[in-house]
Amino acid sequence: MSCYFKLTVLACVCLFCSFIAMANAEQSKVISANNEFGGETVEVSFSTKEALKEGHNRTINYYGGNGKNVKVEDFFTPELANKKGYSRAIIYYDGNRKMMKIEAFFLPEFSNKEGHKLKNYLL
Repeated sequence: MSCYFKLTVLACVCLFCSFIAMANAEQSKVISANNEFGGETVEVSFSTKEALKEGHNRTINYYGGNGKNVKVEDFFTPELANKKGYSRAIIYYDGNRKMMKIEAFFLPEFSNKEGHKLKNYLL
């Protein structure tokens, strides 16, 4: 399987998890009422149990003025990060929830092997 395909699947899972997180999260707080996209920025923190289940312990959702996700930033648990090779992913959307770009931030041991710390995937 190509790395592009894996990251696309990961992005879909992250989006799904972020919607679940908003409903089941231990703690959700608005960290900005008017972000650079004209909407709210909401941080969702997971309990240890939820983090182990979902694979990430924190998500930041950036909404546009129309209330739709524009950007989702996921921070992965150490277990999942070590398995996948990256600790954080940022998924960018257009105004109609279509994924436009994914950025994956690799762990040092993986980036040393692969030769990069950040990988951009344009969709």
